[in-house]
Amino acid sequence: MATNYQRGTSAGIGDPLNRKASGDAYLAFYMDKFYAAARGHLLNKYHVGFWGEYVSEALRVMDRNAYADKYTLSNTKTFKDTGDLHWKAAFNDWLDMFYDRSSKVLNMYWACESATVKGNSANPMRFGSLDTTKQMQYPLLTGDAGPKDLQLQIVDDPYMMWYQFFNALFNVQFSPLVLKARSTWHKINVAIDVYSEATTIQRSGTGQLATQTAPYITDIALNQMFEFNSAVLKNSPDMKLGFSENNPYKFSVSFAYPNCFHGTFKTQLRYLRDNTRDGSDSNALEKKTDYNTFRHSFYEETYRSLQATKKAYTYETFNPTEYYSDYGMRTFKKKDD
Repeated sequence: MATNYQRGTSAGIGDPLNRKASGDAYLAFYMDKFYAAARGHLLNKYHVGFWGEYVSEALRVMDRNAYADKYTLSNTKTFKDTGDLHWKAAFNDWLDMFYDRSSKVLNMYWACESATVKGNSANPMRFGSLDTTKQMQYPLLTGDAGPKDLQLQIVDDPYMMWYQFFNALFNVQFSPLVLKARSTWHKINVAIDVYSEATTIQRSGTGQLATQTAPYITDIALNQMFEFNSAVLKNSPDMKLGFSENNPYKFSVSFAYPNCFHGTFKTQLRYLRDNTRDGSDSNALEKKTDYNTFRHSFYEETYRSLQATKKAYTYETFNPTEYYSDYGMRTFKKKDD
């Protein structure tokens, strides 16, 4: 079995293009390497997850509204002529399937049909001639062109749970009663894990070759993690209804985010290491760098402080305390948040 680029052996010859070789040797140089190592990566192994304050809030909104009318708790949503809370049961099943309570991440699994992560680009400018002989203008970078939107294509389930989630996630970014936006600092985070082919020589924990007869192991492994912190959901799902529709419901959502750079061979969350977090690389005295904790008190008022001052724009989608009130078959409890 051929290894990845024949590790541990001489990779080629002194002249990489073998210009001095005869035609047969030139062809053999490329063909041998082509059949030994030439293969491509298939972009069909990936994983999408969401977490953050507004993600949890959207799940609480879904939990409450699947049970009963949000203004009239006694008006429960039951199946016709029965006492079955069918939408609440459907939400419970969906939440158990896709939500990891330990990490507080909502995983999409197969529901994300495609994800478009656009590459970064630079803003060059042409600088006047620096040479007294040749009239050349050198391109100089003035910065990056800024992040481009993350785009997700979603295939919904029969109960439209993903529509309900993204609709709720969009809504909690606003105070609908007064039609004003709420703070979106570090409220929604998205991560996309990309997996690729992996090949390894069987070794023990000390690095010695193992005694198994098969010298190689092939599997898939995390190759690249794309991390989008402090993201903003730009749209709620569209829905085109039609009597001739016979395909699964699909919709697209887009996210804006502040940082357009992605690490190389990145496999762990790094967060935004700036002064908006409790941990900052610029703070040399920082003992515990909790980069995932937002400095609420410095950058925004809390719900409690807003209510204490009775400001006119403090209406929320719900009063947060109502999310945790006791009602029937409550699933998404405060400890899950």
